[in-house]
Amino acid sequence: MFEVIFSHHKTTGLLLKQNSERFLTGLDLAEEVQHGVLLLDIRQPQQFVNGHLAGSLNIAFHPAGYAGRLDIFVRPGRPLALVCEPGPERLAATFSLLQAGYNIIGYTEITAALPLEVTPQLSPRQLWQEISKGRLEQNLTVLDVRIPVEWNDYHIEGALHLPYFEIPHRLHELDPRKELVVIASNRFHSLTALSFLTQHGFEQPCEVPSGMSGWARSGLPIKRGSP
Repeated sequence: MFEVIFSHHKTTGLLLKQNSERFLTGLDLAEEVQHGVLLLDIRQPQQFVNGHLAGSLNIAFHPAGYAGRLDIFVRPGRPLALVCEPGPERLAATFSLLQAGYNIIGYTEITAALPLEVTPQLSPRQLWQEISKGRLEQNLTVLDVRIPVEWNDYHIEGALHLPYFEIPHRLHELDPRKELVVIASNRFHSLTALSFLTQHGFEQPCEVPSGMSGWARSGLPIKRGSP
C-alpha cells in the first residue's frame, strides 16, 4: 500500500516538473487561459508596467516567502502559467511554488509578437490636479494600500485606506464604476494590488509610481493620524 502511495506522489511530482518546463506560445497560452489558468507575472515592477499580458497578476519574485505572498491572492491548487524573463528566477519561483502546492502548467516570456498592455500612471501633481477638481466626491477613488502604521503617519485626505493584503477580502468596499488610482509605499505592493483589481473588473486603474513618499516630497497636502 505504502509503495503504491509513494509511487503515486513520485509520478505526480514528475508530471508537475515536466509541466513547469513547458514553454507556452501565444496560441497555447490563450487556450490555457480560457480553461482557467492564471497568468502569474513574476517580473519586476518596471518590466511589468512597460508591457504585460492582459489579465496577468504581478507578484514580483523574491526568494524570501514568495509562495506566502502569492497565497494572499491565489490559493494553492489553481493552475498557473508563469510570465518571466529568461534566467534563474523562473526556476527559483517554480521550485518555491511547487513546494507550496501550486500547479505550474508552463511558462512564457514577453516578446514583441505578443499583444501587451501598459499601466496608466499619474505623478503626484497630476493626481492633486484631479483631486482639486472635486473628483473624490464624484467619480474618483484614491486607494492607499499601505500598512496601517504608514497610513497613520500621513495620508491623502479623502483617500480610502485598504492594506494590499486585505484587498481580496474587501473588494466589496470599492466601487468599480469610479476611476481608481492606487498609491503605496512601494511599487511591489501597488502593482500587485492594481493587477489583482484589474482581474476583478476594475478598468485601467492608475498607479502613482513615486508613491506616498513622492507625494510628500512634492509638498502636497497630507493628513496625519487615523480618520
